[in-house]
Amino acid sequence: MRGGLGSAVAQVVVERLPVPMSFVAINDTYSESGKPHELLEKQGLTAADIAKTARSLLQKKQTSS
Repeated sequence: MRGGLGSAVAQVVVERLPVPMSFVAINDTYSESGKPHELLEKQGLTAADIAKTARSLLQKKQTSS
């Protein structure tokens, strides 16, 4: 999850314009085999997980403004 293109872009953005930021990505671990929905749940990448992260980030932004 860390050290990829997203991290590089985020670093440049936050240095120029500090903003609340969060990442939604697969953890840097060996993955398992399984049904797609099970793997998404295990990695926290379901639509509900992503929406929860987005809401949390928006809440941080609103409280920091």
